[in-house]
Amino acid sequence: MHSARQDAPHNHAPPVAEVVILSDCAATRARLAAAVAASHLSIQLDDLSGLAGALSARGVLIHLSAAADHHDDVLNFAAEMVQRRTAMALLRDDDSADDALGRVSNLPPSTLRRLRALIASDSPTAASALIDQFALAAGLSTEPAQ
Repeated sequence: MHSARQDAPHNHAPPVAEVVILSDCAATRARLAAAVAASHLSIQLDDLSGLAGALSARGVLIHLSAAADHHDDVLNFAAEMVQRRTAMALLRDDDSADDALGRVSNLPPSTLRRLRALIASDSPTAASALIDQFALAAGLSTEPAQ
């Protein structure tokens, strides 16, 4: 199911988000949707067509399913994010050894392992924990402004 925003022509600038979470997996996006809606952060949750809208974000998390084949698009996007000093995490469902994709994340390996475990979890609190953990890694506060 597509949202109206995804089906509408892109004739205006995308909204600015602090955190962008992109996944080629509809089930993953569905698991994250409630946590995104409950967060005080400005979060864009989209499929990989949302790459262009992520250019102004403080943090970008990309989740690729095991069957994903977006290698060149993701590498080109990640190179742009590295130049912009944006927190970048690329999480894959499989443990395939793709050195080029493995190098695009600029977060510590321990943080990436934690994020990978959280995105794979079906726990009711995993989605919120994923958002909080990634926001902290991107230098954002997990507490609402007062």
